[in-house]
Amino acid sequence: MSIKKNISQAVAEFLAPLFGPATEILDDDYTRENFDDIAEMNGRRFMLRIALTGNAEDDVYIFRAIPFTETEQRIARNILDEWQKIFTTPHIDDYAPVCIRQAQLIGIARILSPQRHATVLGILNLLSFWSSETYEGDKISFSVAIDEDDHRQAGVNFFDVCQEDYAKVLTSGCDTLLVCNAEGGITAYCEAAMPDEAEAAHVYAPLPFLPVAYWTSQNRCTFCLSKNGDILIFKNRQLFFAKRRGRWLHFSHQAYLAELGYQTQGNSRSTIEALYLSMLDVSFRRKGACIGFFRKNAVTPWMINERRNQRVAQNLSQEELVRLSQTRLHSYLEEIVGSGDRLDNKDSSKTTLLRTALPSTNFSHIPRKLRAELLSIDGATLVFDDGSIFAVGAILKVPGGSTSGGRKAAALTLAEHGIGIKVSNDGHITAWSRRTEDGQALFEIA
Repeated sequence: MSIKKNISQAVAEFLAPLFGPATEILDDDYTRENFDDIAEMNGRRFMLRIALTGNAEDDVYIFRAIPFTETEQRIARNILDEWQKIFTTPHIDDYAPVCIRQAQLIGIARILSPQRHATVLGILNLLSFWSSETYEGDKISFSVAIDEDDHRQAGVNFFDVCQEDYAKVLTSGCDTLLVCNAEGGITAYCEAAMPDEAEAAHVYAPLPFLPVAYWTSQNRCTFCLSKNGDILIFKNRQLFFAKRRGRWLHFSHQAYLAELGYQTQGNSRSTIEALYLSMLDVSFRRKGACIGFFRKNAVTPWMINERRNQRVAQNLSQEELVRLSQTRLHSYLEEIVGSGDRLDNKDSSKTTLLRTALPSTNFSHIPRKLRAELLSIDGATLVFDDGSIFAVGAILKVPGGSTSGGRKAAALTLAEHGIGIKVSNDGHITAWSRRTEDGQALFEIA
């Protein structure tokens, strides 16, 4: 197999998925000749060059509609530095697949702890091994942390302890921790505290892992193995990496929030943050969901496309466009959502229960655990950017002839005037909007 083909295969299997399913591999002469002109726009990078051999003919390019963050570019550089050693070493073909996989882990470890990455690498390899192991017939759940600012003397080394079977049940995987210093010496065995609701609103981590995520900081990382075999890494109070279904993924939370419109001012910021966190919660519970997100005082994606196609008068003022857009939006929602599913319906037992029993009918004011339960109800949940909930568990009237599954068809229907989001039972998140090309996802989180 040629070097170029080996590099392309490594990128397709290990590098591109790290930045999300929507990351594409490009390989043509136009890209090579015009890379410097098209890779970056307005200070944001949409394309990365993978150059490992010094031969331009072996270069591979990856592209994503969401710009690559500075952190993602550093992650790529760290992994590619390791891969360069592999692809420039003669006669390594028989070892390359194993080396490429391990090099990806080394790159991740160096991002998490540039100076003491060996300890991180040891933990990642251990948890990868344990993810396919059992203890007394049960899958293993486990959590361990590294605190690089902890300089206390350790009585025992973590890796020595983990040679004993009892180590596999020492921690819960979500709220109890073995804490190690940078060298891997165990300095504490403790319970991580659950943040209160106000603090939890800004911890970008799935609900069960809030205690261990909240414990982290710039120099503190937590590594968790869940019973379903996922490996999750937390740093700076957010989910940083996860290995799910055999592949590593970096969570670029700010990039996903930006696609939902987080830069806008006002109440929508808290609603968007609540919506995003709830998507993570449902995803890691392995429960499906369908969500529609709409702006109350804005031109909808439908109207933008209508104007672009010149079906709407070009000389209309912005105020008139907003008014027309919102009138059409509410008419559309009333058309596709049955009256019994709308929260303002006073004759439905479901909506009466939700209006009277919930602590609030504003989505961002509802506790995270309850939001996840609401989103898991069969059907779609529709939310406006001010937090008001239009419907919960709504079975939508979707166009006939759809070849998509039920959730995808519903999400695409909601995307006509806002953002439609599908969370699959396997945890995969996909968002669509009419402001993207037909059929192209706004973003995906594997």
